[in-house]
Amino acid sequence: MDRNTVFYDEVKDELKTGDLILFHGLLLSSQLNEIITRSQWSHVGMVVRPEDIGITKSDRLLLWESNILVNLPDVELKESKVGPMLVDLEARLITDVEDKKDNRFKIRYNGCEITEEMLEKLKTFVGKVHMDNFPESEFNLSKEFFEARILNEEITNDSYFCSELIADTFINMGLLTRRYAPNSYMPKDFSSDTVLPFIKKGQLIDGPLIDVVGQ
Repeated sequence: MDRNTVFYDEVKDELKTGDLILFHGLLLSSQLNEIITRSQWSHVGMVVRPEDIGITKSDRLLLWESNILVNLPDVELKESKVGPMLVDLEARLITDVEDKKDNRFKIRYNGCEITEEMLEKLKTFVGKVHMDNFPESEFNLSKEFFEARILNEEITNDSYFCSELIADTFINMGLLTRRYAPNSYMPKDFSSDTVLPFIKKGQLIDGPLIDVVGQ
């Protein structure tokens, strides 16, 4: 048995804006995604420290993600929504386990220097896409992904799936090349199976798995 799991409260202070969390899903759609992509992971979100984007009402770590789950309120909008959202990171992990949505969470540390300019660009991007939606159906999501993956056709609309949002976030922060369409990325691309085409010195670094139940 691999001894590579830590409690969330042990590692939360080490997490910074730009680090990623990979999710292993239990829903049928998540499991199909993982089978098709030959990956352990079917969802990805980005850690955000609230003070980095001007949120001063709370010091709890946030998760920037695009999701269809509406069981948590967006910390800025004060209500639930599908698509891009900022939710309490620890609450997302706990409710995913309790609701049997996901059961394994992996940290990917961002080895790039995250500058003040990047944080300003992140804040601007969040404000721009925060009210966008999630693709209307699995068919639309798959169509957008495969058109980009095979034909490199960027789909510009008012919706984001999870890995598309993280890719576009990194592109807008100036971390990731614009060469590939944001909708051509899948969660697996943010795992240790892939080296991302970063334009800054650094890469994603494997971190431990997170346990939020036994802490």
